[in-house]
Amino acid sequence: MKRNEIHTTHLTRGSRTYFFDIKKSEQGKLYLNISESKKTENGFVHQRLLIFTEDVKDFAEAFQQTYSKFKKLMDVDLAKRKLKLAKKT
Repeated sequence: MKRNEIHTTHLTRGSRTYFFDIKKSEQGKLYLNISESKKTENGFVHQRLLIFTEDVKDFAEAFQQTYSKFKKLMDVDLAKRKLKLAKKT
């Protein structure tokens, strides 16, 4: 782990790896660094999002709300596809 990293978790899916890092700034403040590394034909592409201490709680709540909505939409979509398949048979 690097000097300013407190904790890291990663998730690899296909050609993408997501990193969830808790880091400490030079001023001693914690922040969340979410990054994506994607393998391409030309190497790797990196994307990064920094969420600062004062925004972490609101960010987590907004993410949870969005994820809940996403799950509901996925469930509706799955139900529609199942219904469509049942009508074909």
